[in-house]
Amino acid sequence: DFCYEVSRSLTACQGAVLLVDAVQGVQAQTVSTFHQAFHADLEVLCALSKVDLEHAQKDDVKKQLAGLCAVPAGEVIEV
Repeated sequence: DFCYEVSRSLTACQGAVLLVDAVQGVQAQTVSTFHQAFHADLEVLCALSKVDLEHAQKDDVKKQLAGLCAVPAGEVIEV
């Protein structure tokens, strides 16, 4: 767990990219990191990685991420 390091790093930022693995989906650390960024009043850009892998669940993970961050699924970027 690197919660303390994340919170310290976020104090020096104006925004954050929340990058989620399209195979594994949203994890507990993802939720924690998002809440830290949200409470730090940062602009959060949501993105999916590993979208080209055979087992990627792009649509499901986009919905998870959209629900967590309260953004339309269409605004989640695939990288």
